[in-house]
Amino acid sequence: MRNDPLAINNANTIPPGDHTRTANSNTNGVVLYIKPPVNLYNGTNYTYHLRFDLRRPTGQYFAPEGWHEQDWTISIANKPPTPAPTSPCASSQCSTPQSTVPVGWTMPTNPDPVTYLWRQTTPTGQLTGEIATPSVNITLVEGLNTLFVKARDTTPLKTVGDEVVVGQFFYDPTPPTLNVAPLATWSKESAITLSWQGQDFQSGIADYTVEQQINGGTWTTLIASTQTSSYQVTTLINNTTYTFRVTARDKAGNQTQQTRSITIDRDPPSSSLNAPMGQIAKTWTILRWTSSYDRAPITSFAIDRYIGTTWQPLYAGIGPGDRRLFEGVANTTYALRIRATDAAGNVEFAAVSPQITFTTGSDPTGLFRHRLPILLSNSAPTTTTSPDTGSSSPTTAYPLPQP
Repeated sequence: MRNDPLAINNANTIPPGDHTRTANSNTNGVVLYIKPPVNLYNGTNYTYHLRFDLRRPTGQYFAPEGWHEQDWTISIANKPPTPAPTSPCASSQCSTPQSTVPVGWTMPTNPDPVTYLWRQTTPTGQLTGEIATPSVNITLVEGLNTLFVKARDTTPLKTVGDEVVVGQFFYDPTPPTLNVAPLATWSKESAITLSWQGQDFQSGIADYTVEQQINGGTWTTLIASTQTSSYQVTTLINNTTYTFRVTARDKAGNQTQQTRSITIDRDPPSSSLNAPMGQIAKTWTILRWTSSYDRAPITSFAIDRYIGTTWQPLYAGIGPGDRRLFEGVANTTYALRIRATDAAGNVEFAAVSPQITFTTGSDPTGLFRHRLPILLSNSAPTTTTSPDTGSSSPTTAYPLPQP
């Protein structure tokens, strides 16, 4: 047999001419090797027409004698290369608040033109399509969306390559929930703790940011990113209003913000009893006083009585809008002082000396006396012992509205 291979031309047939191959064989068959030229085209059918005769080494023909002919058709169908993803979201899931995202990929060198078959899986089903360029804008369905791509050549055979993931996107259009614990309106403390809770049932919470605003000025960042749920603010300055803003961010980039404010006031309020003074005719009287405060308003008053050499509580928790109806023992001298407490918790410095001193008379008339308490203002009555030297008395101290 001649050891040069048969050459096949582009006409898809064996070239005309003498292509005789001879070989000796002791086997039951003869193998004929045909080497095609290098310029065979992908996606093309090639027909090999073979004409041969079979003879013994002695020259005698095998039966049946004569020429034998047979055709073989070979289809050249190489798969296109696999597209190469270019998005980092191909290898790991990305969260996004956008409903449409662009996705691209590259194609290794390929001798044949291709189109791209894409397949998008969503929580509600599957979408498919075919495009000519290596990129596509996909519309996301809420939840996880995965985009697959494979190449298909444009030859008559339309050979399809391997499929690859080019993008994984979690579409989350919903902001997280955030609840920042309330702060007191007023405080005298030098440090406070902000605390909050956030939730996101889709992409999940990514982090929190804490900012601060002083007296309505510009926002400054206290902590740019944290996964914790509290932050302590220190070195708070007196007579200053602080506003804190907490931002919760989910992994898709959605944000929710809440603010809380607090004013620092360390200056105590002031107050002073001014009536009655001296001798009074009745066994009862109405206690009157004045008061003032810096920033935090007054929330309550307490009245003390000076007995012997010490001050003892007489009334506590008196509302800021009340006067106090006082009944004492006849012909008894009382020395009193008042102390105010503001909303920040500052308590007035107690006076060392009595602010008022008066002596009751012996006339009890004009005082309403009932077995049931008489409420003369919106404040609850305060039941105490009689404001004498400690003897018990059924008399209730009644708050009165200011005139």
